[in-house]
Amino acid sequence: MSLSLYAWSFLAIPLWMTLMQNLVWNNTRLGEHRFQSRMRWGRTAFIVFTNILGIAFTLGLFTPFAQIRLLRYRIESLTLLPASGLDDFIASSEAHGSATGEGLSDLLDFDLSM
Repeated sequence: MSLSLYAWSFLAIPLWMTLMQNLVWNNTRLGEHRFQSRMRWGRTAFIVFTNILGIAFTLGLFTPFAQIRLLRYRIESLTLLPASGLDDFIASSEAHGSATGEGLSDLLDFDLSM
């Protein structure tokens, strides 16, 4: 019974992750631009299964690598489909600052950098 539960979770969790990412990103728009996610269930299941094996065999030391490995695949599956040039979009979304705001931040010694 518990073996079938494990097998079911190894199949269902990657399927759910794949369907959710594809659903969310394929219906996401940024102005007139849209995104496309081409994540595949078989590849996701393979990555999740090998990550679990790696974590088990290294007694948890593989965990950060497993997280990055899955995230890398998720990002590689994502594409931006621009409707036109992105230069106009970036130019229209830039914040127009003033010298007063810059001087005030220097005066009050605020560091707003990341």
